[in-house]
Parts: sequence; C-alpha cells; structure tokens
Amino acid sequence: MELQEIDRVGPDGLSTTEGIVTKIDRTKKAITIRYDNGKVETLKLTGRAAADVGKNIEADTRVVVYYSNEAGGKVTHYFKKRESR
Repeated sequence: MELQEIDRVGPDGLSTTEGIVTKIDRTKKAITIRYDNGKVETLKLTGRAAADVGKNIEADTRVVVYYSNEAGGKVTHYFKKRESR
C-alpha cells in the first residue's frame, strides 16, 4: 500500500493562495507566483513538492498553492493547476 501525505487546510494547518506561476526552480526548491494584484512572491518548496508535485505545470499556469508559514517565510507543500470555473 502506498502512503500519502495528508495535510489539513485551515487555521491549524495549511493556508491556500492562488496566482500565476512565473517560474518553478526544482533545483533551488522554489516557485514564483504572480498574484492578481501584480505582486510577485517566491515561495520555498518542500523536498517532496520539488521532486514530485506539478510536473505538468509550466509558466503562465494559474495554480492553487497550499503552504505553511514557517521561520524564514512561506513553504509550499503542494500546488496544483486551478480548475476552470
């Protein structure tokens, strides 16, 4: 049986945000997001996220990012393509 990481979203768990991916650097474990207000932010990726998550996501793709606030900034645990409304 394959084990899957499960994270809780909410006040005691991960936060979410969404924006457009401008760059994913898996070597440096970083994802850069441009928000709708024009702000650009680079978030750290966990080792698992850098290695296994979002392999089908390229620049200029709208994503939902699941992150935690840790010492040193936001750390992305998971991100996925945002479904069309």
